[in-house]
Amino acid sequence: MYQVAGLPTAVYWTPFTCFIHTKDSGGISDTTLLYATTTPTTCIQQVTESQGNILILLANNKLLLGKIGLKSTVQLDSGFSADANITLVFDALQESYILFLHGSSVSRRKFPFRNEVQSALYPENKCQYYHFEHNISFDLYYMDLNESLIIWAYIVHHEAFKEDIQVFMHGSTVIRYKAVTASLEGAPNVLALNKSFRRYLCTWRANLHSMQPMLTGLAILPG
Repeated sequence: MYQVAGLPTAVYWTPFTCFIHTKDSGGISDTTLLYATTTPTTCIQQVTESQGNILILLANNKLLLGKIGLKSTVQLDSGFSADANITLVFDALQESYILFLHGSSVSRRKFPFRNEVQSALYPENKCQYYHFEHNISFDLYYMDLNESLIIWAYIVHHEAFKEDIQVFMHGSTVIRYKAVTASLEGAPNVLALNKSFRRYLCTWRANLHSMQPMLTGLAILPG
């Protein structure tokens, strides 16, 4: 199971609901409802990857796709019948695959869940933005006292939708962030929002060594 900054994380379910539960370094717990249905079902597997995406396999071979920090999931079709023997895996490059058993052999099929999300939501929920870009190029950054990190993100969307860029922090209570700049550009039917944030280590802690468990965290930058 994916661990948010190495802190306790668990997925649990009932026949009608599925939840994710996390606890930060300060002992504060958070429980998020991922899935609710009126038809009883069972979650039989959950796999995650380094970007925080969660794939949950249900007993009927339907899939739920969620993301750490977000409070909703999308139901996807695996392409297999309810009685097929399948399992989900992510490889080292965070590509998702379905392993399926037929006879005495096991085969592998790539599962492009990002494309499947668009198919599952279309046309009721068309994508609200045309382009999203940011400068986060590494999974892990190191910062010391008096050091800071500038993060920027750029989103282009239809003017009919109100979009924003936020940074969500998980785990760390010592690393802080604040918005530095924000600009909005417009063209016919299109808006472009550009924001930058400064992440820094809070220096008011007297003994950072004793606060080491509170230094590590996960940042999610959704558009």
